[in-house]
Amino acid sequence: METAETRLAKTLFVVQATHYEVQSLWSNWSKKSADQSRFRPAPDKQIDWVQLDGWGVQVGELDGMPICVSIIWNKLNGHLIAFWEPTSLVFDHRQWESWINKHFSGTWDNDRKALTNTSNFHHCIRAIEESNGKVLRN
Repeated sequence: METAETRLAKTLFVVQATHYEVQSLWSNWSKKSADQSRFRPAPDKQIDWVQLDGWGVQVGELDGMPICVSIIWNKLNGHLIAFWEPTSLVFDHRQWESWINKHFSGTWDNDRKALTNTSNFHHCIRAIEESNGKVLRN
């Protein structure tokens, strides 16, 4: 049976992003998007983006209250990419970091941890390029 933890073991990159931010990234990067924004990459640099499912996961507890995240996966140019956001009333980044470090060991660019946020999503794109041996952008 697949779980969030087993899927993380096969994941290339983990991105902190709300569901809205994931939709915005899709709109900017996916080959299937009709967005005509001036920030959108040229057609030959857009990516195949397939939406998958995800899980709500409890990663800890604080003062008797659960610390929970939503993790959804998408396949970008064939690679599993996880997008997560906190969903609980309380949140402790130290407990999240401990949990993700226990279940995700992905690295890129000479052993940099493969974690980022939406502002630095280009790191994820670079990791995909690095993994595929192909540069999508200049």
